[in-house]
Amino acid sequence: GSGGLSKAYLGNAINIGNYLTIGANANFLFGYVNHYNSLQMPNQENYYNAYSRNHLRLHSFYFDYGLQYTGTVKDQFNYKLGLTFAQKQSLSSDANYLATKTNFINNKNLLDTILFVDTTGNLLELPNMIGVGFAIQNNQWLFTADMTLQQWHEIQLSFITHETFIDKISYHIGGQYIPNKNDFSHYSRRIAYRLGAYFNNSYFTINNEPIYRVGTTFGVGLPLRKTKTSINISFDIGKYGSISKNGIESYYGILSLNLNLQDIWFV
Repeated sequence: GSGGLSKAYLGNAINIGNYLTIGANANFLFGYVNHYNSLQMPNQENYYNAYSRNHLRLHSFYFDYGLQYTGTVKDQFNYKLGLTFAQKQSLSSDANYLATKTNFINNKNLLDTILFVDTTGNLLELPNMIGVGFAIQNNQWLFTADMTLQQWHEIQLSFITHETFIDKISYHIGGQYIPNKNDFSHYSRRIAYRLGAYFNNSYFTINNEPIYRVGTTFGVGLPLRKTKTSINISFDIGKYGSISKNGIESYYGILSLNLNLQDIWFV
């Protein structure tokens, strides 16, 4: 296949009283995806070479919403409870399907179009989504946990496949430890040490079994001197799929590096 999708978004939130915050994101998805299939019988007479292409172009807005409550425990710990949700939404898109066959006769390839279907409209849907999360922290420790449910069983993408989807559930936990962020005489005590883990299933099945992904992440946040800006380094190690259940299995490692800018830009 080829192509890819991109997302641009704008978000805003307002405070209701001292503890409650509500917000929303306006998202714009755009891009295209091509899926190809081919069967080749090189230079064999009386046999056909088959080729098909699914092309999807997406250009649509969608919205999601959030709610957050902030509180304290014995003036030592701050905690946050969060809720995110998005209703089932149709996306403006267009798609076409092309199928061809090629026969090798008299040292020539003869091309013939079998089928071409061009469709425009709200061809793609996003499922209902709900997520809940919890975080608690003090001056040294931070612990977070969240769960997200996407109800893909309600979605049908008949222009690509007639398979039935299943709900996708994702779990994440993580923690951070900073020995003393105000200890400017010992740099190692200002470093943020992080560890996390995750587990989720795919919204489609292979051999009637979902594809599970499980992994762990670890990393550090390196503060720059005389500023709140930090360099974050993380490593993600995980496993995707199972040979015995899905026929596919892969192990992966992902190294990430980012810069978190936090300083006074205007006076």
